[in-house]
Amino acid sequence: MAENNQVNKKKILSKFEWFLLVFAMGILAIVLLQNMGVHMIETTEKVEISEADRRAKEAEKNSPQVNTLYEKKNEVRNN
Repeated sequence: MAENNQVNKKKILSKFEWFLLVFAMGILAIVLLQNMGVHMIETTEKVEISEADRRAKEAEKNSPQVNTLYEKKNEVRNN
């Protein structure tokens, strides 16, 4: 008799309908979060540095910097 009760019970939703329900709830959640100011995906800007710019930066890093007292006084006066 217990087996007959299980056979007669009907499922509320099939597996595919559960999947669609969860999918729709996910989309709804994302839309609500975006309306509240939470963004899941942000676009970023890509900056490409040319070979000449890269060499110029390396040259600046490798150039010696001499900080003598005379140069520091000139910097203070210029500022």
